[in-house]
Amino acid sequence: MQHYNVVLNLIFIPKYIVASATTVVTEFASSTLAPIWSIKLGYGISHKKLVSIVSKVLISSALMGAFIRYFYGLNLVVLIILSALLYFVVLYVSRGMDKEDISLIRRVVGKGWIKQS
Repeated sequence: MQHYNVVLNLIFIPKYIVASATTVVTEFASSTLAPIWSIKLGYGISHKKLVSIVSKVLISSALMGAFIRYFYGLNLVVLIILSALLYFVVLYVSRGMDKEDISLIRRVVGKGWIKQS
């Protein structure tokens, strides 16, 4: 779907509002079609589990957004770090992450930000 976005942006780039609208339409189409394709390919997820996962992510996001709004005056770097930490803590406490997610995060954090030789 992303290649459609690039093509449409190349056509409409002089008109920024149209280009941003095509981005929104492309992302909406991607997020709508991806679950349909995954079900057809045998990677479906039950409706109940999907609602559970999405609701936990939305709650974590809403709390993070409220935190950012309330502490708007903080240093930007501090605000980003604290809000990301809050998001993951709420997601962890609400069991929005499973063992595989936690393992993935540990592998990424364990490697660090600088590639070692």
